[in-house]
Amino acid sequence: MKKNVLIGLIVVFAFYGILYFWNREEKTMKKHPTIHSSAAKPDDFLLEAKDYEEMKRHDKSVYSIEQAIQSIWGLENDVDDESFERLEQTISKLEKVHRRILRDSIPSEELLTAFEYALGNLAHAELEVAEKYSKSNQTAEAKAALKYAQVHIKNALLLHQADDSTKSTELHLLKEMDSLFSLKSLSDPKNTEVLDHLIKEVDELITRVDQN
Repeated sequence: MKKNVLIGLIVVFAFYGILYFWNREEKTMKKHPTIHSSAAKPDDFLLEAKDYEEMKRHDKSVYSIEQAIQSIWGLENDVDDESFERLEQTISKLEKVHRRILRDSIPSEELLTAFEYALGNLAHAELEVAEKYSKSNQTAEAKAALKYAQVHIKNALLLHQADDSTKSTELHLLKEMDSLFSLKSLSDPKNTEVLDHLIKEVDELITRVDQN
């Protein structure tokens, strides 16, 4: 009898323990979406929109773009003022693509460029977040933001068609980010300098993409 009661108590405590940690994780995710899986949602929707456009499924494509915009809105409360403005510009560009598809169609090159521009700005925002956390000695959070910056650059590389300086820059950025993941701490001034340099490189990359 006592054994059954003990087992019952263990099950109850385990259940409430799991529930507690799950609720805490959910709250953290909502408060800081840039360091959780929600940070990669815009990528999923943009790549989905690209695939639908290739299949001439314009209705599905515009819906995926709408979802991408909503996902970006969800990230805006977790970034600094400069990144917020960049994401607003990104949304504006995506809305133009959305209107073009609704009215008629859009050349594949323009669509891919707009999406690559969006991913570049998302990477820029994540690197800013990574730098903020690195300066406050929060390496786990900094690496999480860095991971999503890398996701954005990898997907931008998937969208980039030409074998040019932009592609070379994206490959270089991925390599530099990989080198940071191997470090135990990102709070060292030398490492924050590397992050700052990466931010400048992504800024130049975005400008180059936007001029295409």
